[in-house]
Amino acid sequence: MNQNMYFNQEMFDCLNRYGNTPNNRHEDEQQQHAYQVLSKAYSVTSLWADSLKNALFQNGYIKIRKSPVNQGNHFFDYNWAKIYPEKNSPKELAFTIGIGKTGAFLKVDTVQASKSIREKYLSLRDEDYSSLIKYMPIDELLSLTFQELVEWSKERVQELFPQYEKMIIALGLHASSGYKNKDDKVSIHKKTYSQAGLNQILYGPPGTGKTFHTIEAAVKAAEPTFYLDLNIDQLKGATQEQRAQLQSKFKELSDSKRIRFVTFHQSYGYEEFVEGLKAECNDEGQISYCVEAGIFKQICQDAKSSNAEHQQFDCALEKLKELCSDEQNPLRVKTFNKSEFDVVYRGGKTFLLDPVSAGKSCGYSASLENIKKLYLTGNKDGIYNISYVRGLLEYMRGHLNLAPISQHEKQIQPYVLVIDEINRGNISKIFGELITLIEPSKRKGAEEVLEVTLPYSGEAFSVPDNLHIIGTMNTADRSLALMDTALRRRFDFVEMMPKPELFEHKTVKNIDLTELLTTLNKRIEVLYDREHTLGHAFLFPVYNEQDEDKAFELLKAAFKNIIIPLLEEYFFDDWNKIRLVLGDNQKEAALCFVTKQEDSYESLFGTNHGLNLYEYAKVTFQLASFDGDDSVWDQPEAYIAIYTKG
Repeated sequence: MNQNMYFNQEMFDCLNRYGNTPNNRHEDEQQQHAYQVLSKAYSVTSLWADSLKNALFQNGYIKIRKSPVNQGNHFFDYNWAKIYPEKNSPKELAFTIGIGKTGAFLKVDTVQASKSIREKYLSLRDEDYSSLIKYMPIDELLSLTFQELVEWSKERVQELFPQYEKMIIALGLHASSGYKNKDDKVSIHKKTYSQAGLNQILYGPPGTGKTFHTIEAAVKAAEPTFYLDLNIDQLKGATQEQRAQLQSKFKELSDSKRIRFVTFHQSYGYEEFVEGLKAECNDEGQISYCVEAGIFKQICQDAKSSNAEHQQFDCALEKLKELCSDEQNPLRVKTFNKSEFDVVYRGGKTFLLDPVSAGKSCGYSASLENIKKLYLTGNKDGIYNISYVRGLLEYMRGHLNLAPISQHEKQIQPYVLVIDEINRGNISKIFGELITLIEPSKRKGAEEVLEVTLPYSGEAFSVPDNLHIIGTMNTADRSLALMDTALRRRFDFVEMMPKPELFEHKTVKNIDLTELLTTLNKRIEVLYDREHTLGHAFLFPVYNEQDEDKAFELLKAAFKNIIIPLLEEYFFDDWNKIRLVLGDNQKEAALCFVTKQEDSYESLFGTNHGLNLYEYAKVTFQLASFDGDDSVWDQPEAYIAIYTKG
């Protein structure tokens, strides 16, 4: 870049002389000159901001005011540009760069925020965020080149990025904006999956850690502050200690039902996922049908209520189960109309009910789900045996300390539904009419909220805006191009590809794991496609094993049990291509995993075989045995030759 397009001392002299003074440049030649100098300073700041955005935030945008004069017709005593990491970053918070009277600055600051947000920001900055501002004096700034200034700025942004994300959460801006940072240009804060996207799918070839990373993604969505406090290096991933903390938090959130897990498959349907009819049989063989909520409906209902409500109800329900566990001495409860009935609990999802006036077993039932639904929503539509359900709820309120909803402090928290193998299910069959409702703009709490009437229960249903849906997809099972279009439009797709660089060129008996996996995947990509490459997870047991002999045995096992079977599946038993992937066409015979043999038809069948063929010989391939003392799979040189030949 031309160094003439850079800050100079005259720019700072003009800021100091004319800053906050009235603009009379049309009558004052010196002010006219100062205006031109400061306009040039704005051009430099604009280039500075563009370079920084392009280096770190390719999906972001910039706001800049290029006039040296404010709306009050006074000269500014500084200039600035605002950089937003993403298109949907909170508009009230940005990285701000510019120059003032004494030097250059880079900071995380509010932008046209409300008075309450600004006051909270200042309070937090004074208490815990004192490092939100980076400063460079004039003499140091003028000693740098433009590119050196950009490099300095990149390092400062990397330092400030965790504080930027914490401030978003602390100011409550993440929920209103739907902000997610998935930019992978911020070197020490590289995002490999969406931070706060409500709907996201982690997709990639087998063995890239998609299911493994759902733990991290789910915790990040449910407890963003906890996750940020771990300070996980997004390039290297979580350490063993950080991973243990993630797993512990994941278990805690799963136990409290804020995170739930389901796997889609070809037989999975709407009745299991949303709601369906379930047949129940009483002691006398009478069958009744009740509406049973699926995992999606359950977590949506839970996400709409506070944790305090769920915890208090669950505690009271457990007490009620204990009171009803003795069949010889059933609990006697009254309905609203003072009719008495006996209650027994034998496990499962229902209480068994017998009206006292009947004098015999009637086989009535009340589902646990309906009692909870009535408590949380007050909606009695679709509830079977409503008078008995209401009587049980009133008993819990009167005898088991179940407080009314109005006495709870509402603290709505994020919930997460993890859908493994989301592409293996029939999306239309599973989601049905609800596929539209999962869009962020159509959720409860959004401006364009939509509700539907569920077919079995007849209830009005919507999806809350604090429910995150995280799916995983193996691209070897189905191409992204073949995904249900309705699904593709409503989810953020986050690619997870093999990362051989994670092995850091570790060697096992001189076999470079990074080079080995890199070469295998390059050949697969040429012969097939990138969606069928081999994931780094397959070789991580080798990488983690400290004993070299054991590590080599694990490498051999990985080829025997995972890599070779996958290659057979990918290439439909085309052993010539498998041989090319393993580099056997370039090796000496003693190091080949797959050997090639040609047999002429005449040698097999004689000259008068009568076969109408266009070839003179049959080519066959033989995979070397993994067993035996002289197996080629026991020779490190054979693995090394995969990436050193050619």
